[in-house]
Amino acid sequence: MKNRELATQRERTEKALIGLMVDSRKVLEHAVHELKASDFCSPVHSDVFNCLRKLHNNLEPGQEPSLGKLLEIIAESDCEIPDAERFLHDCNDVCVSLGYTVIDAENLISSVKKHSLRAEAERQAMLMLNRISKGDEDPRDVLSEFLATSEELLKQHNGHQAPEIRWAEDVTAWETEWLIPGLLPRRGIVILAGKPGAGKTTLCAYLVWHVATGESLWGKTVEQGRILWLGFDDPFERIRAEKLELLGYFPARTICTVGDLRPLNEKTFASYVALCREHGIKLVVADTLLDFVEVPGDKIDSSGPVQRAMQTLRRFEQEANVCVVGTWHPNKDELRWGVSRLANSTQLAARADVVLLLEQHVVENRLCTLEFAKDRLGNAQGMKMTLTKSNGLFEPTQESPKPQTLKESIYKVLCERGKMTRDDIIHCFSDSASVRAIDKALQQLTGRDDATEPLVGVVYDKKRRATYFPLHKGSKGTTSSVSSTELMRIYPFQGEFS
Repeated sequence: MKNRELATQRERTEKALIGLMVDSRKVLEHAVHELKASDFCSPVHSDVFNCLRKLHNNLEPGQEPSLGKLLEIIAESDCEIPDAERFLHDCNDVCVSLGYTVIDAENLISSVKKHSLRAEAERQAMLMLNRISKGDEDPRDVLSEFLATSEELLKQHNGHQAPEIRWAEDVTAWETEWLIPGLLPRRGIVILAGKPGAGKTTLCAYLVWHVATGESLWGKTVEQGRILWLGFDDPFERIRAEKLELLGYFPARTICTVGDLRPLNEKTFASYVALCREHGIKLVVADTLLDFVEVPGDKIDSSGPVQRAMQTLRRFEQEANVCVVGTWHPNKDELRWGVSRLANSTQLAARADVVLLLEQHVVENRLCTLEFAKDRLGNAQGMKMTLTKSNGLFEPTQESPKPQTLKESIYKVLCERGKMTRDDIIHCFSDSASVRAIDKALQQLTGRDDATEPLVGVVYDKKRRATYFPLHKGSKGTTSSVSSTELMRIYPFQGEFS
């Protein structure tokens, strides 16, 4: 009775796995790599697996398997599979009835391997008993041989198989597929970081519009596709009215969102994957990224929780076959560079394929710089491009913004940090300017000759006009004494540098 139940369970497991292999390229690739035809219990299952292997070898890059292509291969093969179409539909029905999805593929593959090893162990045991019963061999030798075979089977079950050698000349060259060549991969994780107001959401909308319409971008051919916009910061109605429609017409049923925004976790994973696969989504925009991938608020700087969240995002990108673009913020430390400019845990940049830094110029606000801080799918890492922004459009330009003066650079850092002492400013710019030059710039900012006070600040008078001066006891604009240890907030300057 128990053996009959095990046989039935094994048959259901194999049918469910075959059903998933027909529907998912990722499951097909994994199963073909992990299993062999002899791992299946019946000749029909083995023959179907061999045909699925041929289907896998015939697929073009990015192409998904289909029932029609598999039936063509079965018809051309020498396999004897009675009523193959009905059998494959039965496999799909097993998946549906038992609730299996691509998330369960790993467990199904492990179950098929375990059942196969169990059957092989039973076969070896029967052979040992037959050899001993004949009396032609020493039972101890037969038992030793059986134990050695059992040990090898146990190693296979525990995953300790010898590594498979693959020679360099046999490995297929990696070719990245692109939605927007050199910018957005067909599949991958892209992080777009920038300060509040730099234009991250506007740039995302600009890229989304080009993918939706298929219009070329910056001279590059764009692959048209559907987009899922997950706006955790701004309602989608506002994005559509103020950004997308401003760019012009886009085809119907190309850009969508979901009514009930929820983070990506084990509970919502399958539904997000199914949504993307059902509607043919190619690009997912998450604004912001860490609102989409679930990380507890007090763990956002911890490597472990962020790493696990990014691993979940990687599984989603692979199983949904999409490119995920997530917005985030840079680090406040201006002296950092490259991917270290990304705020919070370094695991964000480590787990991403592309990291873009968008920075608006301090003086000429219509100009911004897009830096490729990380690009492991292309060859643009370290490159920067200057863009002009106007009415939601971003266009490359050869125009260079005016070099920042030391005074402008000091003011920019003051606005970023909110408060600094003179010693902080000297330490920040000591590599690029002398103390004398720094004091002269502070004098120009404050309008005073003695720019050696310990504190520097910017305040507004009653008419909202900016005034610069060192803050100390009796300074103009202050009504209370300020000790040398107190720091005042820096307010953004709204005038023009002279």
